[in-house]
Amino acid sequence: MTKQLDKYSMMIISKYFISINDYYNLINVCKKFWDIPLMFHYNPITFNYTTKKYFKNIETLHLYKKAEKFIPDYFQYYVHYPLSLTNYYKLKQSKNVICPQVNYSSQDTHNKLSYKDATVFLGSAFAGNCNVFEEMECQNITKFGLRCFIHNRILRKITLSPNLHEIPDNCFEGCSSLEKINLEKVYVLGDNCFKDCLKLSEITFCANIVKAAKNAFEDAISIKFITAPNVKSVTFDVNASSSSAFSNIKHNVITTYKDVINGITLDFLSDEIGPQAFIRTMGLSDKTIPSTIQVIRKNAFYGSDLKRLDLSHVKVLEQQSLLTQITAITMNSFICFHHLYHCISLKNIEAVDTKVVCGKAACWMKTLLDKNSLEISEFRYTKEDFTVFNGIYPFGLTNLKSVEPGVVFNDLKQEKIVMPECLTEFNLNVFCKCKTLKTLILPKSFQVDYENRTVDIEELAIIPTPSLANYNFRKLTSITFLNNKIMNMKILDQNNCLKNIEFANPPEDLKFHGNIDYSLYKLLKDNFNFDGEVVLYNSQYNIGVKNGIFMVPDDVTLIDIYFLAHCKELKEIWIGKNTKTISDNAFYMCTNLTLVKNIKKSMKFTKKSFQQDNLSKIKFDFIE
Repeated sequence: MTKQLDKYSMMIISKYFISINDYYNLINVCKKFWDIPLMFHYNPITFNYTTKKYFKNIETLHLYKKAEKFIPDYFQYYVHYPLSLTNYYKLKQSKNVICPQVNYSSQDTHNKLSYKDATVFLGSAFAGNCNVFEEMECQNITKFGLRCFIHNRILRKITLSPNLHEIPDNCFEGCSSLEKINLEKVYVLGDNCFKDCLKLSEITFCANIVKAAKNAFEDAISIKFITAPNVKSVTFDVNASSSSAFSNIKHNVITTYKDVINGITLDFLSDEIGPQAFIRTMGLSDKTIPSTIQVIRKNAFYGSDLKRLDLSHVKVLEQQSLLTQITAITMNSFICFHHLYHCISLKNIEAVDTKVVCGKAACWMKTLLDKNSLEISEFRYTKEDFTVFNGIYPFGLTNLKSVEPGVVFNDLKQEKIVMPECLTEFNLNVFCKCKTLKTLILPKSFQVDYENRTVDIEELAIIPTPSLANYNFRKLTSITFLNNKIMNMKILDQNNCLKNIEFANPPEDLKFHGNIDYSLYKLLKDNFNFDGEVVLYNSQYNIGVKNGIFMVPDDVTLIDIYFLAHCKELKEIWIGKNTKTISDNAFYMCTNLTLVKNIKKSMKFTKKSFQQDNLSKIKFDFIE
């Protein structure tokens, strides 16, 4: 048997229509539906003079978007979009207005407006030392914005609405006077939402927390009373100082710097040690890390006098620096000690369940590793190695991959050095004292840093990279590139000594594709072909300017941006025969420039190419 909808049921359905066309189609279906628009005492869709013909019995006008106007002569108005508290008050003066989202902002706090009529606190609404409210009754507030009360050191007590279900990121961070809070209707706890609430002592939790950030209660070190019906475990960290309050709830215990200040010692059975928890802490020389510790965060023992570092039970070890007092370390197969080379007092290295230790060790530590038949994934040549090895590079270590910044080798008494392929990180300046060194062959994977240095070598084999231009190779006569990627970038600055460029594996067709740096082109043009532009890239030096004149080489087709910027010596530019383009700002702020000659009419440039305060003094000399 077929059932038909009566008009009252259809009215309920039509509440969800989205346009006037839907209602127009409805009343044309059947005569019994003609009266449905007249049955509404509010407008279920956006109201205008077209829809007014259908909805003639409206008493409450609903406004769905800010662009909609308040049409006069209605009993009340229901606003669906957010209103600021100030605008809400203005409307209330002349209209009966209902708005479920009235926003309260920091400006309202500054103006000392009451928050009682608001429903939403915007981000940072009560941030800082807001001296207005010590206690707040927020029964009407259904949403807090990010950082809503951050660093509000006045707030002592707050009552939350049963309709508020989320505490967003950093909401109460730094509320150092907040004493207790009821979260029985809150399902979501954001990042750092109660961080540094140092006096928070009493909390009531929801029975089914849906999501809680790991650091939700970071450094809330005064929690004494917990009400958490049916809660078996929590996913957020609990500070060691507050751990006893969670005795019946499974939780992760973390010892932080605030805990240490609060009297927690290294002996406490935590699960995790926080960043810089024991920074520069003395009195640890006779202590060992408890076997319960599984995570040690960044620089947990930085500058402390800890001597015994047993990591056999640790699963996560972040960067640790300045462990200068450590004499004994026990490693395992889970962790990687990237700064092991900082342990300059080390006398013993052990490991459990592995013979290969992950980390970076100083070269002098190889003896300690050999004692227990251990290997390390990587060695680093350090300042201590410089002392131990008398400034000599230990060529026998196949996994020596880096040299610590600041190390400079003594004169190695060698004319040619081939650096091992395993070495990937060091500054070329480490050889600045090697007076006899003439030829240096670098690893293919070596990356040149960006420091400006002067290096006195005559022959170099290296991967081509733009950062080579930062070096002053004042005696370099020959360079071998270990790959062919020399196009579309500046590699070397102008070098009057360079006479020869070779390639480890030159292209078979002897052709390069793309733009080529002129400083390379002039040495390669007789042996190779190029299909791109010959470019003068920006120079650190005013090389080529003689007696105030810069003569663009005839082979150059493109002068790049900022080629000779701020060159006070430059007075005249003589354009080369094949120059086609001068980029904007190529000769930026060359304030003494007065003449640019030999310009072809086909050449592309603008006045911006010679940008300066007084362009009118520059004469442009064109040729046919």
